[in-house]
Amino acid sequence: MARLLHSEVGERLARTLQEDRTALPEPQLCPTIAANPACRAVLRQTLARVLGTLQVSEPQHDCERCHDHIPAYIDVENRSEVQTAIRLYPHVWWALWTCASCSETYHLICDLIDAEKQGKLPAFGRTPDVQPFRTIANSLLTGLNCTNFLHCPKSWERPMVRLKMWW
Repeated sequence: MARLLHSEVGERLARTLQEDRTALPEPQLCPTIAANPACRAVLRQTLARVLGTLQVSEPQHDCERCHDHIPAYIDVENRSEVQTAIRLYPHVWWALWTCASCSETYHLICDLIDAEKQGKLPAFGRTPDVQPFRTIANSLLTGLNCTNFLHCPKSWERPMVRLKMWW
């Protein structure tokens, strides 16, 4: 199992460095990767290669600091390339592979950005068209896993959720 996971991490790392965001591990895989010394060694080697050094130590992890930097990491990732984002925020990149909480936050923000680009959400920062309240169908929230993100009580999950969004 460790060998299979090790090879899978190597493959995903290669795809990630080629701008494939889907290659990042799902949040539930992060603790397994973090606990596997061979996987962490592959992560360290990849990070050293991107940073242009021979060897690198594992970045210190602080979820609060990482959560603060994830939006900036995503902006750099979207505006330039993954390797630039990794150079500027190596601790965020490391956490996306080893911390379930940071990985989940990253994936949720990316899902929201993608939904906005596809016209499923109003553009962030826009002034309200007619009313300051927006009603978002539960199917959209469920599709984006926002019910978990918002920690809505079970009674709010069906059939509609009304959210106050001030722009």
